[in-house]
Amino acid sequence: MGKLDPVHNAGHQAGHHDTCLQGTRESTLNEIIQWAGNFQDRHVFWLNGLAGTGNSTIAQTFAEMVAINGTLGASFFCSRDYLGRKELKNICLSHTRLSARMLVPRIPKSNHSRHKTGFLRST
Repeated sequence: MGKLDPVHNAGHQAGHHDTCLQGTRESTLNEIIQWAGNFQDRHVFWLNGLAGTGNSTIAQTFAEMVAINGTLGASFFCSRDYLGRKELKNICLSHTRLSARMLVPRIPKSNHSRHKTGFLRST
């Protein structure tokens, strides 16, 4: 995990984006919330639009909502203004490291042992 070099300050908690004003974007946020709760549906929610029309604001609002209820795995906000946040490879590296940090402590030690490869396996 030490070799995975994540991009710092790229997540929702970095404070680069505002959230939606109360009562705005409700239909879009409800659509995203319904998608997030349906594990049989699409695996990716494609939020798109012209630059400056509120896509990042909607994503920030949703990320904060699911972070509060404990269901946010990771967030990454791309930006052409920051070197590390405009390269596609950094999204995967950052999410992998964040996911590993979240999952590894949850694995019960009594049910797993280190295999000679260094990976955890069930015993």
